[in-house]
Amino acid sequence: MSKINKLSLLSILFLTGQLVANDTDVCMSSPRPERVTVRHIEANGVGYDQGYTTLEGFFTTPSHLDSEWVPFLDLRGHIFNNGRGAANGGFGVRYIANSQVWGINTYYDFRHTTRRSYNQYGLGLECLGRVFDFRINGYLPFGKKQSSYYDTKFDHFKGNSLILSRKRELSFKGANAEVGAHVKLAKHFYLYAATGPYFIDHGSRNAWGGELRIALDLTKYVRVEGNVSYDRIFKGIGQGQLSLNAPFGAKQKIHRRKTNSCSREIMLRHRAVQRVDRDEIIVVEKRRTHAVATDPATGLPLFFVFVNNTSHSLGTFESPFPTLTQAQANSAPGNIILVSSGNGSPYADQPITLQNNQKLWGTGISYRLHTQQGNVTIPIMSAFPTISASSATFVAVTLANGNEVAGLNFANIKNNSIVGGNSNLAAIGITNANIHDNFFSGVGEANIGLYNCSGVLQIANNQMTTPNDDVIDIANANFPINSNVTIANNTISGSGGTGISVEAEATSGQMYLTVTNNNVSGSASNNFTLSEDAGTAQNVCATVANNTFTNSVSGAGFLIINGSSGKFNVAVSGNTFTGNSTGGFEDITTGGTTCVSLNFNNSVNNSTNAGYFLRNVTGTLQVENLANISSNNIGTVTQSGTITSVPVGNCSCQ
Repeated sequence: MSKINKLSLLSILFLTGQLVANDTDVCMSSPRPERVTVRHIEANGVGYDQGYTTLEGFFTTPSHLDSEWVPFLDLRGHIFNNGRGAANGGFGVRYIANSQVWGINTYYDFRHTTRRSYNQYGLGLECLGRVFDFRINGYLPFGKKQSSYYDTKFDHFKGNSLILSRKRELSFKGANAEVGAHVKLAKHFYLYAATGPYFIDHGSRNAWGGELRIALDLTKYVRVEGNVSYDRIFKGIGQGQLSLNAPFGAKQKIHRRKTNSCSREIMLRHRAVQRVDRDEIIVVEKRRTHAVATDPATGLPLFFVFVNNTSHSLGTFESPFPTLTQAQANSAPGNIILVSSGNGSPYADQPITLQNNQKLWGTGISYRLHTQQGNVTIPIMSAFPTISASSATFVAVTLANGNEVAGLNFANIKNNSIVGGNSNLAAIGITNANIHDNFFSGVGEANIGLYNCSGVLQIANNQMTTPNDDVIDIANANFPINSNVTIANNTISGSGGTGISVEAEATSGQMYLTVTNNNVSGSASNNFTLSEDAGTAQNVCATVANNTFTNSVSGAGFLIINGSSGKFNVAVSGNTFTGNSTGGFEDITTGGTTCVSLNFNNSVNNSTNAGYFLRNVTGTLQVENLANISSNNIGTVTQSGTITSVPVGNCSCQ
């Protein structure tokens, strides 16, 4: 054989050997490198209280599976069972070494609760092997890390303070580490178990915990997983999860490195595209804390003075004062005096003079209190405490500016006398008062007397029986006074005088008067009188609606007397007048101007006398739509003197 032929043969044999050697370095195709996963987890977890559904996409560059570096993008969107959302967006890179896959990743996490939105950075390190995995993740919230307080509630009293409880959401930073193991049970049938510690922290609120999870791949498309965890904040938790996977993307031929078998190379590619295991939901705790209630006007703690006739000494919740007299002597403006029924005996002969902006509350009703932390409800704590007297000259409560009196039973108070009138709850010349949800009974004079008082005056939801004189007596005289008076939802019976008496006798000024939803019956005189004597000039805008006035002994259901130079604008609607001695509604104008609206659904049922008696003596009496009063109301109409019909709307307040 020639030398040339020998060389050609050797070249062919060498090239053939190289081709065979190269074929033995190429392994089977890689796994599909990308996937979309839908999964659902139930129920609550660390930092959330319900299950959620996830749509997840894992993306990479398929060609990188035959190299040492595999970059990836991981996007996840979550919807909680209550419709709130969360999301994760992360990227990373995994390095395929000879026997492990090393990875680093970073994530942005988002969560929206019913209270606010939270944001978080995440950083993770991985070492993924043929059997064992190790990973560590860190989580760092940024931006607003807590919500505003909400769900503020009364909790208890302590000393002279009210203690509130309220909730607040807190997001936690943290970290977790995990060791996992892969066990192949059959083709496409794998078991994965992992366990490790975690740590969560929000300032002084922190905890260590531990987690164990087990996942079972039933096929390459279906995975079921369960996990349990425990820490001292969220306690023991168990969860179950179902995942449906849809892998896609072009498979790549993998070249075997000299030190590895094909099975190892393929296994490493599987690890390079497996899911990044991390805590994907930002940890948020709904925490209830306690705080002292503070005054929204001053920012200082609200101060309560407690009264209980079974106790003695300090005026605190734990040791109340036994008498109203001691409460008065040891309280300050703006304090709340809270009176318990104690042993049920009356607080007898203990007149109290309130200071500005004090509240005098009995514990027989609940209270809605405005605090700097929010509105709270103080619950009923005892029966109605009773205030009584044996003295013939006794004023139970004397008001100052801005007082509230509620939840008390005024009983058997005698012939009480104050300057300007008779009353067992009285005020002269003060501004703003709120008197509600009290009982008044017995043989006293007027139950409530407000004389020359201005500002916002409210009398509501009281029950009043058998006084010797007017039940509610509001009288202004000798001063210019502006006031807004509301008398609503009271039950008044058996008055020795007038049920409701409003005397607008100031020298000038404006009174806005609202009388609604009261039930007034059996007054010795009129059930309701609105009057103004000759010579005074206060203007009145009155709404009298949806009241029931029945069985006045010697008067009308509602009587207007205008004898001044002022003007009355009065709208009367939806009232029921039954069995009143001199008629249902009566207007007597002897000076000034009275403009009356009787257009809407009043009803008079009297056996005698007029239903609606309109009488002008020397003043000006205007009546809206005079000709149609009978068609708009039930009852007869009687007219006397000159009465001017004016269009609907003329009697509205100017």
